[in-house]
Amino acid sequence: GVVVDVHPLIINQDLIYVEQWTSNELDISTLSSPDRTIACSNDSWPALTSNNHFLLIDQYPNLCLFDKQLTLLKEYPWEHDRISDMCWSSILNSFIIITNKNGVFLMNENLTTIECIQSIEKKQWLSCTCSNSTLFLTTSESGSSIFQFNLLSSFSFMKQWKPP
Repeated sequence: GVVVDVHPLIINQDLIYVEQWTSNELDISTLSSPDRTIACSNDSWPALTSNNHFLLIDQYPNLCLFDKQLTLLKEYPWEHDRISDMCWSSILNSFIIITNKNGVFLMNENLTTIECIQSIEKKQWLSCTCSNSTLFLTTSESGSSIFQFNLLSSFSFMKQWKPP
């Protein structure tokens, strides 16, 4: 037979340092009064996103485009399913809009063109974010997976992370 001699693992406590965690809570009483406010519809919570020039807000049934001074520049009638979330892709120079049932859309920053991304399966998408080359989507299902798509190759599917 084989004899295995196992010694206990000894960890030098001086090699491990755990910092005391402190909460960096924001004291809202120190914030100045809002310079401007935008009245939002009472329907639910609006999705919003921005780039370096504009703020886009879902004001159902319209998408509203504001400049840096929060001046309303344009209203676009949204004729698709409810918007779950939106994000900005600087590599595509477009807003990415996800809906509950009708999929994922690209809209340019002037709200003049819209395109449904056919290569992404229609699911009940809940949230989105993107990096330079990647779009990440989650669904509204309990224990949602995270789906990764390549922005540089026509939104081709890359990976799915499933919950434990």
